[in-house]
Amino acid sequence: MNTHPNLSQQYLDRHDTFIQNASEAARKYRQFSWVRLLLFLISIGGTVLCFDFHWSLGLGGGLAFVILFIRFVKWHQAFKKQESHNLYLAQINKQENGVLQHSYSSFNDGQAFLDTNHPNALDLDLFGPYSFFQFTNRASTYLGQKRLAKWLLVPADVSTILLRQNAIAK
Repeated sequence: MNTHPNLSQQYLDRHDTFIQNASEAARKYRQFSWVRLLLFLISIGGTVLCFDFHWSLGLGGGLAFVILFIRFVKWHQAFKKQESHNLYLAQINKQENGVLQHSYSSFNDGQAFLDTNHPNALDLDLFGPYSFFQFTNRASTYLGQKRLAKWLLVPADVSTILLRQNAIAK
C-alpha cells in the first residue's frame, strides 16, 4: 500500500524523465558515431593530400586533425556519460519509489558487516535481511556502506552526534 501517492508519482515521473534523457543521449551517441568515423576518414585523406603539397602543410594539417579529433572524441564521450548518469538517476528514483511501497530488497542488507561478538548487533537486527542497515542504507559504494556499518557498531561521542545532526539539518 502506498502511503505517499504524490511522492510516489513524483519518483515515477522523474524515473520516466531520466529514462527519456538516457535514450536521447544514447541516440545522439549512436548518431555521432558515424560522424566521428567520417571525420576520421576525411581528416586522414586531407592530411595525405596536404603532404602532397608540402611536408610542413601536411605536418600542420596532421597536428590540427589530432587536436580537433581528440576534442570531438571527448565531446562525443560526454553523451555516453550522460546516458549512464541518467540511467543511474532513474534507478535511484525507482528504488526510492519501492521504499514507499515498503520494499527494501534493492538495497544491500549489510550481512557482510555483521559482528556476532558485538553486544547489540543480533538483538537489534542491525545487519541482514529486513535490518536497520538495509532500511537506512543508501550508499552505493563499499566504502560508504562500511562507514555506515561502523557508525552503527561504534558509539559516537556527543560532539560527533551533534555534527552529524547539523549536517542532516542542512
